[in-house]
Amino acid sequence: MGAWLAGSVLMAAMAAHNLRAVDSLLEAPPYGLAKPIEAIGHAGARALLRHEAAELNRWGFDVWEWAQLVIGPALVATIASRRPHARLVLALSSVMLGAAVIQHWGIAPALAGLVSLADAAALGQPSPEHSRFAGLHFTYMSIEAIKFACGLVVLVTLLRHSTAPAPNAAATLPHKRIRAHG
Repeated sequence: MGAWLAGSVLMAAMAAHNLRAVDSLLEAPPYGLAKPIEAIGHAGARALLRHEAAELNRWGFDVWEWAQLVIGPALVATIASRRPHARLVLALSSVMLGAAVIQHWGIAPALAGLVSLADAAALGQPSPEHSRFAGLHFTYMSIEAIKFACGLVVLVTLLRHSTAPAPNAAATLPHKRIRAHG
């Protein structure tokens, strides 16, 4: 569960960084890039760099989705075999796996097809496709937040039960009657 949660945090940080880096680069271009940026114009350079950032994010999320499709079944199988009484943990882990499946095969392909249209909107050319992209992106990120919340509940539950004090050994031994000799 820790790997799943850590991966989610890293992916969110990477995606945010990639998009912020575009504006940082344009505000203070490194030596040698000022002239090429000037040649294609600020708006053109921004569109090009945002497209590249979006493609990096798309690739990163695709890899992360595949990783979740490996981690998820392993987690569900482990919980089912070792903690069959932990219904909440099993249910939430299954929800996380189902959400990853929906993201990978349902939402991500539609988002990938709309990326170039969203790039056009970044140039100031809004379109109905941009609204669709924004809606799908919101849905994808909402599912990501739900998975993360489920993962936190699973992690806290597993930690609480793994650190619970063992029952008093003396209390679990069969009681023997002590006979007085005398």
